[in-house]
Amino acid sequence: MAKPLGKYAIDLGNSSLEASIVEARLHLELDALNDFQVVLAQSGASLGKLRNSELPKKASVKWHNKTVFSGRLANVSVLDHSRVVLSFRDKFFGATKASQNGFLKPQSLKNCISGLADTLGVEARFHGSFSEEVPGLSLAGKTLWEHLSHLSQSFGFFFSFRSGPGTLECVKLGSHIESNRVSENDSFLGLSAEQNAERSYKEISFTYFDPSTMEKQTKTLPSNELYKALDKFAQHTSYQDKLGWAGGEGTVEVNVTDRYHFENGPQLFSNQYAKALHQQEQVRFRTTAFLGLPGDASELSETSSPHITQGKYLVDRLKLSFRSACAKADYGLMRP
Repeated sequence: MAKPLGKYAIDLGNSSLEASIVEARLHLELDALNDFQVVLAQSGASLGKLRNSELPKKASVKWHNKTVFSGRLANVSVLDHSRVVLSFRDKFFGATKASQNGFLKPQSLKNCISGLADTLGVEARFHGSFSEEVPGLSLAGKTLWEHLSHLSQSFGFFFSFRSGPGTLECVKLGSHIESNRVSENDSFLGLSAEQNAERSYKEISFTYFDPSTMEKQTKTLPSNELYKALDKFAQHTSYQDKLGWAGGEGTVEVNVTDRYHFENGPQLFSNQYAKALHQQEQVRFRTTAFLGLPGDASELSETSSPHITQGKYLVDRLKLSFRSACAKADYGLMRP
C-alpha cells in the first residue's frame, strides 16, 4: 500500500517498511539510467529479524499524481546498524545487460531503435524526424545500451525511459516531448544559471583520403550549417551573443576513414556538435512544483535576470528528494 505524503506517494508493497522510510531519492536524466533509493530506519531488533525474502521486490513513486518511477530491487546496503538502503532500477536497466550476436541490415533510424527497444520489451516513441538511414550494424561485442548511446551521439537525439508508461522516449535535436511554462513564482526555492561558449565552433572541416584515386578530399561546415538542427531552441539573443565570444571562435579538423562518413559527414558531424552545444547554457533551480520530466520543454519567464535566463529550455535532469511531507525537486535545464 502506498505511503501518501503531501503530493507524492511511495509504494513498496509493504506498509510496515513504508512507515520506516526516513529518506528517498529519485534521479531521472537524459541519456542516463534512472535510479531510485529508499532509506529505512530499523532498530537493532528489527534489523536482526529482517530477511531477504521480506524485502520489497518492487517500488513505484507518484508525484503530483504522475507515476515518475516503477522498478525492481537491485541492491541492498546496511549502514550504521540502523539504516537499510534499498536501490531500485526500472526495466530499461536491462539494456546494460543485454547483448546480441546478430547483424542489422541498413534501415531507417526509427526502425533500428524500435528493434532494439523490442528486444527489451519496451515501446519506443519518437519526437522529431528519425528518417535517416543507419548503415549495417554489427551487434556483437556491445550491449544494447552501448548501441543506443552510440546512435544518439551519431544521429543527434536524446533518450529517456519513462517507467510509468514503460516507454523509451527519443527526442531529436530541436524537438521535445511535452511543453510547460515555468516562472520563479512556481514555488522556486532558488535559481542559478551558467553560460559559456566552450562548446561552440566557428567551423568543422573533415578530410578523407580516397584510396581509389589516391587523392585527399575535404568538406567544411560553417557554424550556420553545423548548428542548424538547433533553430527551434536557438531563437534567443544569448545564443547569437555566445557565438561571438572567444570560446566560439574555435575550428576543428577531423580525418574520416571511410566514404560513408565522408559523404554523410555534414549530417553526422552536425548532429554530434549540435548535441554538445545544447549543454552550454544551463539553469538549475529547486522547487516543490511539477514542471516537467527529462525531454520536456520548459518556457522560463518572470525571472530575476530576464535577459540571461528567460526563454525556452529542454529539461535535462530531475532529482527528487523525499525527506518530509513535501518533495523537493532539483531541476536542470539546458539550451544552446
